[in-house]
Amino acid sequence: YSRARNLHKAAQDICNRFNGIMPKTKQELLKIKGIGTYTAGAIAAFAFGEKVTAVDGNVRRVLSRLYMIEDSIDARTGQKKVEEYAEKLLCCDEPAGVVEGLIELGALVCQKVPKCWLCPLQKECQALKYGKTDLIPLRKKNPKITQIHRLVWVLIQSGRVLIRREQKNGVMQGLWHFPFLEASTAKGDLLGYLQEQLGRTLPSPKLLDPIKHGFTRFQAHLYPHIWNLQGADIQEFEDYRWVSFSELEDLPFCGGHRELKEYLLSTKNT
Repeated sequence: YSRARNLHKAAQDICNRFNGIMPKTKQELLKIKGIGTYTAGAIAAFAFGEKVTAVDGNVRRVLSRLYMIEDSIDARTGQKKVEEYAEKLLCCDEPAGVVEGLIELGALVCQKVPKCWLCPLQKECQALKYGKTDLIPLRKKNPKITQIHRLVWVLIQSGRVLIRREQKNGVMQGLWHFPFLEASTAKGDLLGYLQEQLGRTLPSPKLLDPIKHGFTRFQAHLYPHIWNLQGADIQEFEDYRWVSFSELEDLPFCGGHRELKEYLLSTKNT
């Protein structure tokens, strides 16, 4: 999600501030909104032949093992050492080839479980020499995954569905989702909560199997409840929007809500 937003920001910035002309150096590219260090380096090296590094996770893994860097690659000290070694390797006539080679080597050979017997750098690799390929690169311990339980309510009325657009900053910003409540807030009684909010009696909902969705440091468990409402239309619902199924099909949804959307579209005529 964030990659698509960054690409859009970059395109707008290039048009507005650079008259639609892509800058050719890493330093100039870094001034564009949505372009980070790796992307700037990759564009400058591959598209314009500038002698600069483009360090991603693959390159960090290769160079950490090659030079046996025992600082965490998540820490600034480890990242700085990787950058310094990467720059030293650019002393040749085809720096872009070196950059691409390191990226591909990390992606295809020097993986999490390395295929050292295929590596053209095995004789120079210090981690292999000292038997530390399974220990390097060093990483910080992964943060604890927080489990989230959400009761998702889908209201369908007169061929329309109630949805909401995420406004908060984060990876879901700008994407749509179905209304939901944290399970702890509703105390497990979503039906009672909605009847109180809507001021009307609701039938028992159709329950779907839980949907799991992981993002950043969270694991969300979605429990979909579907109501096909009869009677007087509910016109007003603050911060939410009623859409037709044809509109629903074209809107971008986040994570597990996208799976629920596909289910609704596949069963709309049943």
